[in-house]
Amino acid sequence: MNTKPCKNSGLAFLLSFVMFIFLLIVELPLLDRGIFSSEELFFEAISAYGTVGLSKGITPLLSKGGKILVILIMFAGRTGITFTVVNQISRGKSINSVSEYPTEDILVG
Repeated sequence: MNTKPCKNSGLAFLLSFVMFIFLLIVELPLLDRGIFSSEELFFEAISAYGTVGLSKGITPLLSKGGKILVILIMFAGRTGITFTVVNQISRGKSINSVSEYPTEDILVG
């Protein structure tokens, strides 16, 4: 059994944590007023990265900057693994050498 942690999971955790810190900075005025807690923001960030559709119901209360950050977290979570794999495969290669286009002889007429 392989117990070695996956490199992508470490990157995913790091990205989620950094985006959570950005959310804390952007939403500091709302945190100070007690509209929501940092735990709720953490849940939103992790849920957004996992693209699981769960929420504590605070997303409509976020500022425009916070909503944009949540969108970026969701996009990173949705494309993160795919992007990392393609990046590892294509290291030092052009994108055309990684992909192949289908070819076929078509009978016309």
